[in-house]
Amino acid sequence: MMTRDEIQRRHSLGRRAEQFAEAHYLKQGSRLVARNFRCQGGEVDLIFEEPCEATGLELVFVEVRARTEGGWVDALETVTFPKQMRLVRAIRLFLAKYRGHAKQLRVDIIAFSPAGETDQSLGELRQIKNVGLSTAP
Repeated sequence: MMTRDEIQRRHSLGRRAEQFAEAHYLKQGSRLVARNFRCQGGEVDLIFEEPCEATGLELVFVEVRARTEGGWVDALETVTFPKQMRLVRAIRLFLAKYRGHAKQLRVDIIAFSPAGETDQSLGELRQIKNVGLSTAP
């Protein structure tokens, strides 16, 4: 069982990772639409509208993953099938309520590699654009 300090460190790491990812998209000219969109059975960390040559505007759903040094798996490996299904549920619900002008959507994953146990930095940012999510078992 995790201690209270371990839980707080994990939450702090997640918040910093999401803040860094948000800044990354804002620097690229994206507009933040929602942060931590939650619904029953799902959540999307960040949602942006981004200029798109083909359709004018693209809706970008971002899942942010971060791991500490010494973890058993890489941050990207934590986007399991159940996690993908929760993302799909949240995206569908968001789209049902969305009243913006985006005509296209994309799902990105931002993953941070560990930078060391004592280092407070998040490490290397890896951005995987337009990932395909599984939608059937």
